[in-house]
Amino acid sequence: TEIYTLSLHDALPICAWPQNEGRKCIRNSIPHIIRNDVPFLFKQRLGRETHMQEKRVALVTGGNKGIGLEIAKALAKNDFVVLVGSRKLEDAGSAAKSIGENAHGIQLDVTDQASIDAAADRVRSEFGRLDILMNNAGISRAPKPGGTFKEAMALNSLTSAPLADIRVVFETNVFGVIAVTQAMVPLLRESPAGRIVLTGSSGGSMTLNSDPANGNYSVSKTAAQAVTLDRKSTRL
Repeated sequence: TEIYTLSLHDALPICAWPQNEGRKCIRNSIPHIIRNDVPFLFKQRLGRETHMQEKRVALVTGGNKGIGLEIAKALAKNDFVVLVGSRKLEDAGSAAKSIGENAHGIQLDVTDQASIDAAADRVRSEFGRLDILMNNAGISRAPKPGGTFKEAMALNSLTSAPLADIRVVFETNVFGVIAVTQAMVPLLRESPAGRIVLTGSSGGSMTLNSDPANGNYSVSKTAAQAVTLDRKSTRL
């Protein structure tokens, strides 16, 4: 058994974030992502299990909205049992209900070790294994109540952003990926062909990060992609 690492990109084409068109572009790109990237998850059949349930099991962090929700829907349509992770259990449950009977809500805050451990315990007790870990949860900036997007972008540079704000982004986008992966690897090893998948970003490109307009989000995605490609840690 081997754990594979893949990367999905969160926005194609690249959007002009300072305008509202940026958010529209992200929404319009989701069907493209699902249609072209998610099928890679299904290329290798897992074979027939003799001591566990037949349906493959996938966990999607940050699966209650946006790209995570669309990925969860695609997995469910491909006959996966999908665990929809969200910081709030009620949000996870609502998203799972909108997907259908193949989906189940699960409380999972990638910045809270107790939450991560509880999620891993639930997966083991209810399903016995995990076939796909979809590391999707991510944030673009530290939440600032009442602040505008333009104001947030003005403080997004690594040389001007408060260090505490940079830590908040890295806590979710980088350390959250590591923490969840560490907790789920034992369950992935129970799968005939486990996969760890990351929602990456074109902003994680080293070339694009040479643009001074890119800030701590882009740097965090570069780090997350490097973590996902660390095959020494994820190869069995």
